[in-house]
Amino acid sequence: MPLDFIHYVESGVNHLGSDDWLTPASVHGLADADFVTLPPVQREELFRAVDRFRTIATTAPPVSPAQEEIARAALVTVWNLLRPYRTPESTAIREAIWRVWDGEKDRIPTFDYELAESWTGSPIVWVWLVLRDDTEIEAPETRELLGRVRMAIRLEFERAGIERWPNIGVRTESDVRDLAARAPA
Repeated sequence: MPLDFIHYVESGVNHLGSDDWLTPASVHGLADADFVTLPPVQREELFRAVDRFRTIATTAPPVSPAQEEIARAALVTVWNLLRPYRTPESTAIREAIWRVWDGEKDRIPTFDYELAESWTGSPIVWVWLVLRDDTEIEAPETRELLGRVRMAIRLEFERAGIERWPNIGVRTESDVRDLAARAPA
């Protein structure tokens, strides 16, 4: 979940009504493995809305008023579906994870997180690091990478004053596709 995607959507929404919102850049950066913690129906709706928007945004100008309204509705839908990621706490968490992830994105293409509570009622955050399919998870260099990233995320949480404990798991891009395919509608 690159930080940029949410910022691009926010920029597009903030520019509604101007001449520069209807561009593919307004939904740039969404990867197939992003937003794995959204409920399946919402995740599917997010990807469909992004596709609708991109289809119209890549159409040669001028677009019709009807197309513009469809694109506007699609962008607003995307923005509304991102609501769980837009709270101040969620933003601080995403930015803390991003500061660590940004240096490792060649091996960890994306990440996701979900605010939750532990079985004792303590606030936690589930963090999912999504690895490329060709990553050998049990290889010593991968285990070292994941250990380093986990520790760095915990340090970033501490530096940012985030009180939630990060429970950090790993999935591959295939795992994400399989989970999405098996999710109840």
